[in-house]
Amino acid sequence: MRTNFYIEKKNVDKKGLSPVFLYVSFDNKRIKVYTGQKVNKLLWNDKTQRLKPKIPLSESVNDFLLSIETEVNDLYLKARKDRIPITTQYMKSRLTFIRKYVIVEETEDGLKRKLVKSDLPFFDIFDEFISSHRKQWSEGTMKNFQTFKTKLQKFETEEKYILEFGSIDNSFLEKYIDWHIDNKILNTHTQKNLKLLKWFLDWSSDNEYNHNKAYQKDDWKHTIKNRLPVPGTDDNIYFLSVDEVRKIIEYQPESKTYEIVKDAFLFACFTGLRFSDVKGLKKSDIIDDKIVIIEQKGNKKREIPLNAVSAELLRKYENSPGPEALPCISNQKTNEYLKKLCSKAGIEGKAVYTNYIGKKPIKDIGNKYDIISFHTGRKTFSSLLEYFSISHLISRKLTGHTSDAMKRYQDVTPEQLANAMKKFDETFKLRIVS
Repeated sequence: MRTNFYIEKKNVDKKGLSPVFLYVSFDNKRIKVYTGQKVNKLLWNDKTQRLKPKIPLSESVNDFLLSIETEVNDLYLKARKDRIPITTQYMKSRLTFIRKYVIVEETEDGLKRKLVKSDLPFFDIFDEFISSHRKQWSEGTMKNFQTFKTKLQKFETEEKYILEFGSIDNSFLEKYIDWHIDNKILNTHTQKNLKLLKWFLDWSSDNEYNHNKAYQKDDWKHTIKNRLPVPGTDDNIYFLSVDEVRKIIEYQPESKTYEIVKDAFLFACFTGLRFSDVKGLKKSDIIDDKIVIIEQKGNKKREIPLNAVSAELLRKYENSPGPEALPCISNQKTNEYLKKLCSKAGIEGKAVYTNYIGKKPIKDIGNKYDIISFHTGRKTFSSLLEYFSISHLISRKLTGHTSDAMKRYQDVTPEQLANAMKKFDETFKLRIVS
């Protein structure tokens, strides 16, 4: 590998300064990078490739060029030692002195500079992607992408596969799927990670960071479908029966934490709200005996009439400090306590959970209370609507589920929604707050 510094003497700015470029030759490859430094060509020594000594700023400029040279050598030698494929993009994306701008052409006025975003490090762009959505995403979505970024970095380290936009092709996809299978990660999680990756790549393409569209092609989609079968839409759907809901209502919590988890979960069972919407629910969102919110997932408006149980839960906390309608702990802790709560409440029986790792089917048989999560509340709400023989049209309206194209020609009245929610009151008579 060789490093050299040259100035482009023809390109002189209004101050009489010319830009200093770094040229790196390695493995029959070559890169040219602007160092960010400009010098007077009369003060430049072509032989030493440095500023002449004993002139203003020569020491600081020469020290900076030396640090660049050292960085390039260290980066190359470390990659060789770790057996990492060294590409021009790999080198350019990891040199810390490189900034967003590079010289692209000469003009009469000197140098025209253009933002070449693809030269930025892959994970720096990923951080910008996350940061740019900070005000739009829910806390859960932010956490999902942070976790996904960590997994991508782990994949890169373990597989020694350098992640850059040009390397995300079918070869990457095969290796990425293999990595998930080797780590015994369920296909549903692998597909979720690939959807997050597509989200990031779409954004990167829209913002001119990515110009590689391999992920949009049919063979990419075919590989995912062929190598990652997933359970059918009717598999692994678990919900609580009427009797099991009664057991949760009758359960007497032994601590404040269990009480908070119980109340939040029951509220989901009687409203169909997701955890993010329950946690984000404000007292001001309760209008004329209805919950009126914009869902955090999908940003859709929802209006859900209260029934006796959901209204009673809200009354329990109406005088609590703060704007929140219900107290909540984190989603992860809620799910941990919820499994224990269901066991204590007497939720019994076995559950079979079907999934795949690669093409190998996996069946896990365990206690029902172990597979219950907060989202079970939303599924329970849907199943209770079916139990009460509520029409699918009204059910879709209450749960916010989308349907086919015919839904634009159909609608239900507020009275129909309210009457549907009253069905809960006919079955669940118990007051849950004394």
